[in-house]
Amino acid sequence: MRITRIEIQGPTGQATIWHDGPNVIRVNGWAGPTTRKQFADHARRNDDELAALARRLQVRLDGHAGTAGDVAAYRTLLEQMA
Repeated sequence: MRITRIEIQGPTGQATIWHDGPNVIRVNGWAGPTTRKQFADHARRNDDELAALARRLQVRLDGHAGTAGDVAAYRTLLEQMA
């Protein structure tokens, strides 16, 4: 079994995460407590890029810079796609 798509919702946003080829993970979503601005992002499947994408995703969907544990939860989701 392989996970091909994850939809996630935080307090201030939502996003869809999916594979875009063998080495890239893409993210599209809406974020912001009032503006709901659309965003798109991506990362290659390596530790540094997944960590950076997890931090950006956590801020967008939670609306604030979280703790290491908050970011780790998002990174776990991204690693499921890798």
